[in-house]
Amino acid sequence: MKTTIIGCGHGGQALAAHLTMNGCDVTLYADESHPGAICEIKKTRQIKCYGKLNGVAEIKNVTTNTKEAVAGAEVIFLVLPTNAHETQFEKILPYLSSGQIVVALAANFTSLYLSQKLRRKAIGKEIIIADISSLPYACRAEEPGLVNIIEIKDSMGIATIPAGDAEEVKGVLQPFFPTKLVEYKNVIELGMNITSGISHPTVAVLNAGRINSKNSDFYFYKEGISSEIAQVIEQLYRDRQYIGSLYDVSVSSYLELMSKFYGIKYNSILDFVSSILVKV
Repeated sequence: MKTTIIGCGHGGQALAAHLTMNGCDVTLYADESHPGAICEIKKTRQIKCYGKLNGVAEIKNVTTNTKEAVAGAEVIFLVLPTNAHETQFEKILPYLSSGQIVVALAANFTSLYLSQKLRRKAIGKEIIIADISSLPYACRAEEPGLVNIIEIKDSMGIATIPAGDAEEVKGVLQPFFPTKLVEYKNVIELGMNITSGISHPTVAVLNAGRINSKNSDFYFYKEGISSEIAQVIEQLYRDRQYIGSLYDVSVSSYLELMSKFYGIKYNSILDFVSSILVKV
């Protein structure tokens, strides 16, 4: 399977290495205006993982050339912050071909606006867009090409536009994807069950002073979720569940979703943070 990973952060490096170990022909790409670790990794084309995944992956191709990155890829993964999905999709869109699958990780309804871009600017291109609920990992890149895989999720949700293509896309991805994929009926239902849309902005806003401090090596989950912030996250999820009920959409709680991700029952958000995310 020829795949392209767009994004060279913690998750992009981890996924590129894991897919390579699983037999994929991987191209790792980063936008030249936000290269991150790409320049260092390009020197050796190696990514070393340790923790839950151990080994050294020889990445087939490492590039900042957009056309080169997507040419011939069967599956293209957007492993980026959600607010970068649309911008990067617009950049790769001229080079996409019919039959390709574009997959957004930690999608937060990404398929909705990417499909609009596709309809407006790529008439005649039959491209499937898929949302997956999260990165497969809790991970941290210690340096370029060295990734600590702290945990690998057991299962995550997937949905597509068109909605009826979810089974087909799951069938394409599952043989090499590191996590079990569970189909949701559409991207709305999936988006309402993605944790990062609530937890990430909540933790960021309520820790803004610490994050901006030049003297702080801030660990987002370990240090950012106090008992009080955990209570805010829980209340926001109750609000989300209420909204879901108005539209006949099933919405799980934060702990229910994390239990599905990691296959462990947690007693509280703080219990989850202390047991899984102590290093991120």
